[in-house]
This record gives sequence, C-alpha cells and structure tokens, in this order.
Amino acid sequence: MNRKKYYGYLLCFLYERPREKRTASEAAKYTGASRQTLYTHIAAFADEGLLIKEGSVFSLTEKGRKYAAPLAKRLHDIRVFLEADFGCGGIEAAGLAMRLLLDRPLPSSFVQRTADRGAVYDAVNAAAAGGGNPSLSLPDGLYSVHFEVCRPDSRVKSMGDAGFFKPAKLSAESGKYVLELRAKPFSHQSGPGKSARGVLARFWYKLGDDWVEARKTAKRWFIPGNAIEVREENGDLVGRVRFKAWATKSCGMPEGEGDVVLLLWRGMASKMFF
Repeated sequence: MNRKKYYGYLLCFLYERPREKRTASEAAKYTGASRQTLYTHIAAFADEGLLIKEGSVFSLTEKGRKYAAPLAKRLHDIRVFLEADFGCGGIEAAGLAMRLLLDRPLPSSFVQRTADRGAVYDAVNAAAAGGGNPSLSLPDGLYSVHFEVCRPDSRVKSMGDAGFFKPAKLSAESGKYVLELRAKPFSHQSGPGKSARGVLARFWYKLGDDWVEARKTAKRWFIPGNAIEVREENGDLVGRVRFKAWATKSCGMPEGEGDVVLLLWRGMASKMFF
C-alpha cells in the first residue's frame, strides 16, 4: 500500500470524530501510531489541501471529505463486522478497525479473544457431529432458550440453577443442534453461618446409557442435540438434559446430578441472532 493510501485512513478519524476529538493525541490513541508519525503525514495532507489545522484541532476540507468518504465506508463495514462477529463495543470496534486498516499491532486481549472464538467454533462443530434430534425440527438459526436447573425428573429447582447465565443458546444447522451453557460463580447458604461458593468445574451429560463429558472452552459448555430429550410436561414442551456436575474444590460441594430443563417454544426466542 502506498504511503498516501496507508495513512489516508487517518482521514477517516477526522471524518467521523467530533471537533474537540480531532487532535493528534486523540488520533495516536485511536490508531496506535505515534504523534510524530501522525504529524509528518498530516502535514503532507495539509500541503495537498485535504485538511487544515486550527490550533490543535484538525479539520477536513471539502476535497478531504470526498477523499475520505469511501475509506470511511470501508472502515464502517469492518467495524460492523467486529461488533457483530466478535462482540466488540462501538469504540473498541472502531479502534480495532482502524488498526487493521493501518496494519498496526492488535491488542493482546483481542488476539486472545480471536483464539477463544476459534476454540468455540471447534467445540460447536465437534458437538454438532452427533447432534441430530428429529424431535426438535427447527429452522437453521441461533435461538435464545430459557431454562431451569432442576432435580432429576422434576421441576423443583436445584442449587445449581444459580450457577449458569441465562438464557442458553441453541444453534440449529442442517438438522444438527448444539446447546451452549455458560457457567458463572455462585454461592449457596446451606444453614446459619454455612455457605458455599464456587463455579462449575466439570459437566457430564447422559447420552443413552453412557455419561459423556461436555466439551468446554472459553467458559462455555457444549452439549449435542441428541442428548436433549424432548417431551410434554403439564402442557409445556420441554427438553431435558440429564447431567452430573462438579464445582470447584474450594466450594466444598459434592458431585451433583440433575436436569437442565429447556422451556422450548414457550420460552424460546425464534432466531435470536447474537
């Protein structure tokens, strides 16, 4: 990429930011480039009539705005992708998009998130390999499913209900299903002065007569669709997953067994994309 196009993306910064933020120090923070580097190329853009400097603030000329418009569109598209596909916030996504376009180093936190995302996809694909379930028959999509953690074969909630974020996610693709659960720290008061704190450490689901350890990555647990028993209970269509779970050792709680009860259809947001 030639120098003008390479640093031309800096004009996107001026194109979109409010006036008080259009300074060299803000641009350096936004792009990861040094102020000295920025001043060198901003001066060149000023000589070409693309921008003007008013005190410490830079503004685009009409010529500069026309030049920056298509670059800003590309920046916007990348930012939207980062927000939708990586869950980045607006400001973070804008900074990352600019770094990508300028070929600047990405923050280590984002590099780790990318690795986690790849691991999540691997786990989803592995779970989906045996995840068919004709009782579900859902169109392809990602669904938000409300659920309860109950004692085996009951609707009485167990203490494990507090150990998960809600709702769960249920992905459907070509007749294969994957249930995704996210564990969270929990506490339980078992009596006066007696409390237990911990987080889920291991999770096994029942598949036929066998117990299978769920795949875990990036604080998520993945269960194939063929481990979900779909049935009607008191007018509700539910899916049950029998499980055994272990919390962290510091919690001091023994192995627990129960059911994840999915409130299908009644408590499911159709095609809720994340």
